Amino acid sequence: MLWVRLSTITLTCSMALAFSRLAARRLATRTSESHSIPAAVFLAGRHRAFDGCGSDTSAFPCWATPPASASHRKLSSTMSDHSVAADVVEPVTSRQPTSDDEEKAEEWTNYERLVRKLYMTNLFNPVKLGLENMDKLHGSIGSPMDRSDIAVVHVAGSNGKGSVALKTANALHCCGYKVGLFVSPHISSFRERVQINGQPISEVQVEQHLQKIFDLCEQEDIPATFFEITTALAFHVFGEESVDVVVLETGLGGRLDATNVIKQPALSIITSIALEHTRILGDTVEKIALEKGGIIKEGCPVLFGDNLPLGVLQQCAREKNASAHYRLEDMLGKIDEPAMIHGDESFEDYDVQNSRIATAGLMLIEPRLSKLRGDEAADKVNLGVSIRP
Repeated sequence: MLWVRLSTITLTCSMALAFSRLAARRLATRTSESHSIPAAVFLAGRHRAFDGCGSDTSAFPCWATPPASASHRKLSSTMSDHSVAADVVEPVTSRQPTSDDEEKAEEWTNYERLVRKLYMTNLFNPVKLGLENMDKLHGSIGSPMDRSDIAVVHVAGSNGKGSVALKTANALHCCGYKVGLFVSPHISSFRERVQINGQPISEVQVEQHLQKIFDLCEQEDIPATFFEITTALAFHVFGEESVDVVVLETGLGGRLDATNVIKQPALSIITSIALEHTRILGDTVEKIALEKGGIIKEGCPVLFGDNLPLGVLQQCAREKNASAHYRLEDMLGKIDEPAMIHGDESFEDYDVQNSRIATAGLMLIEPRLSKLRGDEAADKVNLGVSIRP
């Protein structure tokens, strides 16, 4: 009976691998403007199920795959969008190019080639924790996020950070500011990650700035990850476009996140804390709060949402010598009853909470941004924060 069971297990595994290979081949041939992380890369990270071409076939034909030189191997990343831990794909043996490969490659625009090269960073060395790479890369592009003429709002949190970032940026744009927004992940186009005044940057801008980032990584031997390169792309675009305000959403955590190279944000916001990515951030909300609290900077104000371990974060703010720390409840009062979607008590509408956090944050940076003052500006802010993701 034992050999029957072993044979059954072997057959099951073989069938699963065969299906994985078939799915990988089909998914790898689907290309579109979306440029989401290719499904073939996702499968490769878990099954390594490729015949011949071991890398992401939707990103590069085997014959066009950059050689694993010392500099290119260091363009490493994870399967996630973040600069810490996840699956890493090992490159495997390549096959010879075919006429189909050549025809497909000829159809790619320079934008597509660059974005696909960016996705290829997921296929090399594992990630090194820390901000060393990003510090070097930020310095190489002139440290645009340290400029005194650009106000930075830095947003972290387990839930709501993307919505708060979007609402904050939209309200600032409604008030007449030129606003850069950096968020992740994207839904339909890579360019959604980097926006100016609510519009994704153009393919031409990606071509211009992303190529420069790649060149700097090669020249200065910076083993930057996918998320670090994308963050540097956003910083460089915002600096070149001379935006007035930049709203940054952290990728994962805060303390070691690539966005945390900024030195003097106009405001840091921590929306909420919950158990998430516990292998990386810690297995309690208190530990996770300390990681998120890593975005708090000396001499800069910080705003805390409602659903978090307040005492831990207040102590963190004191230790980091934040200029002030504020509670959402103290600024806008407490909501007696949570808002519900369509009156159904089983679905709480967290958009109301996110709008309140964005509004409170805008109140705190009003002294620096004069266009936020006055009754007319208040109406524009209310309109701006009403946007839903």
